[in-house]
Amino acid sequence: LAKRLNLSPNYIWDWRLGRRQPTPEQLLDLCKLAGQSFGYWLILVQARKAKTERLATRFLREAEEIAT
Repeated sequence: LAKRLNLSPNYIWDWRLGRRQPTPEQLLDLCKLAGQSFGYWLILVQARKAKTERLATRFLREAEEIAT
């Protein structure tokens, strides 16, 4: 994934650990690679950044609706 996005493996690892978030441009590239919609991924990022579990759950429900 890092090679396909022209990023370092550590940069991708930081995403996984929640230390960084993908930029909108990187999200577009990820969506293209995954064959999924930008809106779906954008909501997933927001769910991860949510300050409360309740808000994260709301975002994840919205993502499920988009995915179906």
